[in-house]
Amino acid sequence: MTARGSPLELVYNGFALEPGIPNGGSFRVDPRGVPRPGSLVLCERDGWCDLLRVLRAPTGRPLTVALDPIPSGRAQIGRTDLLGVVVSPRDLPNRLGRLAAMTFPAWSRWAALRCWLRKIIQMPNLGADPATSVREKYTDQVRSYDAMVHDRMNATAHSMLTTSLRPGSSILIGGCGAGGEALQLAREGYRVTALDVLPRMIKAARRNGEAAGLEIEWLCADLRRLDLGARRFDAVFITPLVYSFIPGRAARIDTLRGLGRCLALDGRVVFSAYLIDGPGRFLQAALSTIAKGIRGSPGEFGDWYTRFMSARGSIQFSYTHLFLRFRVRREARSAGFRIVHSRGKGHFLAAGFS
Repeated sequence: MTARGSPLELVYNGFALEPGIPNGGSFRVDPRGVPRPGSLVLCERDGWCDLLRVLRAPTGRPLTVALDPIPSGRAQIGRTDLLGVVVSPRDLPNRLGRLAAMTFPAWSRWAALRCWLRKIIQMPNLGADPATSVREKYTDQVRSYDAMVHDRMNATAHSMLTTSLRPGSSILIGGCGAGGEALQLAREGYRVTALDVLPRMIKAARRNGEAAGLEIEWLCADLRRLDLGARRFDAVFITPLVYSFIPGRAARIDTLRGLGRCLALDGRVVFSAYLIDGPGRFLQAALSTIAKGIRGSPGEFGDWYTRFMSARGSIQFSYTHLFLRFRVRREARSAGFRIVHSRGKGHFLAAGFS
């Protein structure tokens, strides 16, 4: 698009910019356009393309931008990350655009409410096996996880996992992706066995482990139905939010129980869950449960979804589960863990399995 320099017509998937650009609506982007306050711009951030609203556009300096329904989401982008400016008829007139930029985030709260309601209304039916949607999502994102393989583990999760765990101890990693956490823990001296349900992820992880010269055992296996016989590990780490991707309370409890059987004496399981973090999220979960009941869709309170862009360029939906903190503790205790601690934004340690 930028090489040719001519406007390009695109189709918008989503409802964050309604009513300006409706879901499925077309718009034109001019790579030679000049951004001004109130303009919508197409830009690149962390390898992804975003449509953002310009709030400030000082000459020769980075742009201050935001997404309409996120009042606290101001950010700056460099001019080199700008791919183009949305042009009429979808763009705001100059005066209205300047007013929108000046009054942000006052009107953004209304946009956030509208977007919040649309997420409930458009709650998808993910079928009898919602886990399929999770596998489809991460199959499409192998390259992204491969690119993040050198990112550091979350500091809270790392501390909960390794405190009092000496180098040389054995760690089983569930949902290892392209191997980022496995590589870090192996470099720190731990004996690592890592598994993922996706063959493409394991292939990427094995390649990354070999390139780093690290001895890591890679397994392609489903965490929900794990059978490692008599093998025991000093700790198990389920990578961020994977626990939230397991549909059904009974399946999650069985998964934790199976991991408990893999633990050595005094072993621990460290995992994280997507928490309901306020009244708005709780109400969203409650209303979506009511909506599913009206439609006759199966599910539990807290069943939710995320949106992702497929390799074909279309927006797809993927299952996740939202938890109240006490429900995570209750599931871990039902699985046989006597000790369950939580820390930070949804990190949990389960120990004392019997």
